[in-house]
Amino acid sequence: MLARCGLTAFAALPWRALAQSRAGAYEDAPIVGIDEVLSPELIRSPNHRVQDEIRGQGNRLSFTVESDFGLYRVDSVAMVALRVREIRTLGQAIDDYQRSNQQLAAELTGVMTVGADNWVDILTSPIKTVGSMAGQAANNVGQTFTEIGEFAEGSAVSQRPAPGVYESMIPSDPVLASHKRNAASQLGLDVFSSNPRVQEFLNTLARARGGGNRNAGIITVSLPRSGVREIAGGRLRNAATTAITRMTLPELYRHNESRLAALGVTEPQLGTFLTHRALSPRHKTLTVEHLAYLDRVGNPVAALLAAGGARSEVDALAHVHATQMLGLYHEEDAPVRRLVSGGHVLLAVAADDALIVVLPFDVLYWNRDTEEIFTAVRGFAERTGLGRRVVLLDGAATERARDEFANLGFDLRARFPYLNQETGGRRGATRVPWPQHADRPARYETVTREARLRAEESDDYARVSGALAWLAEHYVEQPSLERVAEAAGLSEFHFQRLFSRWVGLSPKRFVQVLTLDRAKACLDGSGSVLDAAYEAGLSGPSRLHDLFVRLEALTPGEYRRRGQGLEIAYGFHPSPFGECLLMHTERGVCGLAFTDPASRDDTLRGLSRGFEQARIFEAPERTEALARRIFSPGPVRTTSPLRVLVRGSAFQVKVWEALLAIPAGAVSSYEALARRVGSPRAVRAAANAAAVNPVAHLIPCHRVIRKSGALGGYRWGLGRKLAMLSFEASTI
Repeated sequence: MLARCGLTAFAALPWRALAQSRAGAYEDAPIVGIDEVLSPELIRSPNHRVQDEIRGQGNRLSFTVESDFGLYRVDSVAMVALRVREIRTLGQAIDDYQRSNQQLAAELTGVMTVGADNWVDILTSPIKTVGSMAGQAANNVGQTFTEIGEFAEGSAVSQRPAPGVYESMIPSDPVLASHKRNAASQLGLDVFSSNPRVQEFLNTLARARGGGNRNAGIITVSLPRSGVREIAGGRLRNAATTAITRMTLPELYRHNESRLAALGVTEPQLGTFLTHRALSPRHKTLTVEHLAYLDRVGNPVAALLAAGGARSEVDALAHVHATQMLGLYHEEDAPVRRLVSGGHVLLAVAADDALIVVLPFDVLYWNRDTEEIFTAVRGFAERTGLGRRVVLLDGAATERARDEFANLGFDLRARFPYLNQETGGRRGATRVPWPQHADRPARYETVTREARLRAEESDDYARVSGALAWLAEHYVEQPSLERVAEAAGLSEFHFQRLFSRWVGLSPKRFVQVLTLDRAKACLDGSGSVLDAAYEAGLSGPSRLHDLFVRLEALTPGEYRRRGQGLEIAYGFHPSPFGECLLMHTERGVCGLAFTDPASRDDTLRGLSRGFEQARIFEAPERTEALARRIFSPGPVRTTSPLRVLVRGSAFQVKVWEALLAIPAGAVSSYEALARRVGSPRAVRAAANAAAVNPVAHLIPCHRVIRKSGALGGYRWGLGRKLAMLSFEASTI
């Protein structure tokens, strides 16, 4: 049976003729959102952001990554993961050096500083113009399978690797070459990376070490888990990294050559693979490790022939993922007995009589090519006596594709290399809604696009709030951008962009706004504004992004009963100012406080004080829409008031009503607040009433500052107070 599964059989298959096409029954290429294919950690970090727009070509997706080191055009989800890992590693390393090794940091800044809008020219681009590598990569099912049997065997092979782009990345000086390989290994970087920023970085470290600073660049980098399953617990990846680190290029060539020869690979295929210019030494070494792990697998040359179709680094990485998926199947399902020569597609036969088709695609959808090809594959499997048909997919599959593959009798395993994979090819198998993110926490699985954006705003607040608090203490010194960014733990480039986008002002302009004279001018001008607001009457609605707030106080009897008879639903939600706890009754919002995951219980206990007799229960689905309305970044046009129910003394309620009359973008002093409630001498009492305000943000106690112009205190942190004031000023 296995003897029949050769190149001749696959090349002779009439791929197009066997399918019964159904005109008009196909899908267009799906339009997917960024959060449907990338985890939050891949979408953004302090050092990068992936733009929302996704371009697609067949079964492969293309992205644009903004970073501290320039703009990247990135094809495939796998390549995004690689680039993001590089960017985050470089960002953490340089930030660390700025604190611990300023000389090294200065050298790196000199060679790596680029404009944020500059495109990064990937170093392997010449590959696309080399001889038989010309042309575009096969990006869809039809192109990939129609290339079966169309290989050129290549020319005569030398015993040393031909010079190429990847080989030129290793310094000719053996000492510098060793330093560079070791630095890359210590930081988890690829010494053969096509990212010029990585090469500049590693070359600088190598020169520093060669100049006598042997510990240059040694730090610990902390990155999120990738979510990709490791074969043999990571042993193969570690073996490849060790070989690349310890061996020179000729030694690495001979190492891979001897291992392939032990697997039965001979010339010319052996030399053609080892001198393939689109495959880096890392790609080749990992492929060899994966093949060796298959333990005397038959026809190993089929994997080398499939790799021969690589026309770019993206194709090469896809091939490594394909051999990795085959290794995972071998480890977890059934031993792989023989590889099938299927052109640029990796196919295999396993001990459980399964025909395995490996597709390193980002997305698989149902179109004419897919139907025709896999109908033919089914026919081939049936004629050769292979009872099972398995498709291992690197990316996601649409619901329609999963259903159609099940109808054809395929066990389709989407996102196969990841910890939480999709299944659904076999009837009765687990079906996970597309897509399932292996490397994102469970709480992200049902997050909508709007919720993700709100969560990102919350993350931005966390990054910026520390800088705002620091500026509140140091603004009189007129600190430089470099100093503020260092205090925030961010690069200057990222801090400038994040701060300006979030606050609405540049850091320099924000420092000017914080000066004492500016604060006093705001106070001096606020009198007429407040007078006009109060002339409208305390019962008049306050404007907060066109949101009308109407305050209602508990009656004295209700006050004494401590909430008896009330039902209070609560939920924790992201906001532009950090996580918030929102409590709501049928009569309105009765609590809003800012918190963090570690302080949730304490915040809930504090906000529940005074409502001990009420029924309080968690129901975030009831409070989510309300939180969205309260923290909407744009105007909310509505004539219906947002009701607030408070429990307080008569004086406290008067102060809270007075706070509602301070318009967004304006500030008042505690003295002015006391005067407006008719108790000009009760400044401290007015300040205390503002401090115990149970409904943050909606009752805007953050708009009260000291008459000197100083910001004063704030129950939920001075950084948050600054953030709220600047946010309102930039959106009015």
